[in-house]
Formats: sequence, C-alpha cells, structure tokens
Amino acid sequence: IVFDSQDDLTKILAAKMDVSPVDLVVKGTRCYFTDTKTNSVIVIDTQTDTEIMRFGTSGDNPGQFQLISDLTMDSSGNIFVTDKAAGRITEFDSEGIFIRTIGQRGDNIDELVRPKGIAIDRNENIWLVDTSTEYAKIYNTKGQLLLLFGGAGGKPGSTNLPAKIILDYDNIDLFADYAVEGSKLEFLVIVTNQIGKEKVNVYGFGSFPDSVE
Repeated sequence: IVFDSQDDLTKILAAKMDVSPVDLVVKGTRCYFTDTKTNSVIVIDTQTDTEIMRFGTSGDNPGQFQLISDLTMDSSGNIFVTDKAAGRITEFDSEGIFIRTIGQRGDNIDELVRPKGIAIDRNENIWLVDTSTEYAKIYNTKGQLLLLFGGAGGKPGSTNLPAKIILDYDNIDLFADYAVEGSKLEFLVIVTNQIGKEKVNVYGFGSFPDSVE
C-alpha cells in the first residue's frame, strides 16, 4: 500500500497476486518484497504493477529458505534476506543470483536463532535483530560478529521480541539532547519491540567520552 508525503493513498501494488508480503525495499521503480507463501523474493515494477522476477524457493540448500523474513539492500544493490527458521542471512545480487549465506543456527554468541529485521550501514556492516535471543547484532562484510546489544531484562535499552531495526542518518538532531555531553552521534539505531512497555528503542551510534562526570 503506497502513500505520498501527505499520507494520502496513491496506489495498491500486487493486489492481484496471491502473496503474503512481509518486508520490502524500493529501489528506483522496482519493489523487492519477501513472500512467505512461496518463500521467495518477488520483484515488481511500481509503475506497471507487473512482476519482473522472483528468486529463492523453499528448501534447506543455500539460496533457499525455510521461513523467509525481512530484507535490505546494500549500496551495490545486493539483497540480504533473513531466514527465521534456518537462522541465517542469504545474500543475492540485484538480479537474484545467489552469492552466499552468512551465519548459522545455534546458540553461540555469533550464531542466530530467529533472525528477523535487518539493515546495512554506510560502511556495509550488517545489523539485525534476533527475536529469540532478543539481541541486536552487528556483522562485518566477512560475516564476523562485531558487537551485540539489547537483550531481555526489562531495563532501558533492553529488547522484547525485537522485530525491526532501522538506521537513521537524517534525524540525529532530534535526539542529540539525550546523548551524554561530549558524544558525537553518527546515526540512530531504531528497534521495534513486539511486547513490553517500551515498543520502540532508540540508540545512538558514534563516539562517546571515556568517562562522564
């Protein structure tokens, strides 16, 4: 469902398709979305509302999905898709050609259980939330774990069944007063929670003073 900048409905896409879309990315006139009915990524033309291509199928092999979830795109147009059941990320190029998988299912600190929301920063690091462990994790381009944060606990900054993660470079000033004095924010990290009192967590990523008076 497409709205303009005034929140007026402008069009409805894929209404005639038998799909159950979960997440989407719009690039130019193309809309890439994940479909749980076919466990695939479907690409449609936003001007003509016609299917351009689809890739990924149900299965256990690399390039296939057990339970497809969210997706994002890097600066080169490569597409990263989370698989909630397989506990991994699958990368395709912009034309749907399989490139690699990142991560695997497990309970080690660098492994995944039920990954869902995913985003990529300007340094091409991969950010995602795991709804089972309730942590947000950051991986580099080699798929190596750099950092994790959040986690259950009911304290400020904790996450509760996190679902979506968004990186925002445009609205830092709105939250600058909440950061400790002397910090320099590069971007905001926004995480949605499905349960609990706090439904949206906002974190700041950047440089911070070594100590706070």
